This record gives sequence, structure tokens and C-alpha cells, in this order.
Amino acid sequence: RHIASRYREGLHSPHIETLAVDPRSAPTWHLFPVRVAPEHRDAFRAALGEAGVQTGTHYARIIPEQPALRPGSFDVVGELERARLFAASEVSLPIHPFLSDDEVDRVVAACNAWKP
Repeated sequence: RHIASRYREGLHSPHIETLAVDPRSAPTWHLFPVRVAPEHRDAFRAALGEAGVQTGTHYARIIPEQPALRPGSFDVVGELERARLFAASEVSLPIHPFLSDDEVDRVVAACNAWKP
């Protein structure tokens, strides 16, 4: 939670969206997903990689597109635009209990320096 708090306080780029957190919840932050415009996601990940920051995409496909789910095994209602946008724009920043404050600062600086 300390690292997530530092990310949430330090990320100021208008090109990176942190996710809203319900004030009644206490997330465990096993992932720290942010969103960038889908057309810039690969460039964002590449720029962070060049800065020595590894990223991931943990929600690259929406549930109905998962290979393990056979077509017709469930009903999909609507076009799922919001889910598709999230899947196309999500990038997970590094978060684990062994990140040092200096490493967190490096992630924040790389994110804030990035411009599409």
C-alpha cells in the first residue's frame, strides 16, 4: 500500500490515468494498473523499458475473448466498449514489497517524463 500510495501521489502526467479507488475499500495492490491511450501503449511500455522499468499488461483480453471460454458457453450482452478500452489501454507498473523508494522514484520519474 505504501508503494501504491507513492505512485498515486507522484504520477502527474496528463497522459497516464491512475484508476479510481473506492474510499471504502483497502486494496492490496498486487498489481498497479494505469491506463494510457491505446494507440500509445506500446510506445509507453518501450519508453519505460529503455528507462529500466519493466511493465506488464495483465488484462490484454476481455473475458469473452479468453481462449479457455468456448463461444456459446455464456451470454454476452452489449458491445463491452468499456471493457475493450480498458484491455487496450492497461499497463501494469512494477509493484512488490521489495521495491526500494529509489526504484519507486525511478518509475514515477520515467512515467512523468514520458510524452506520446
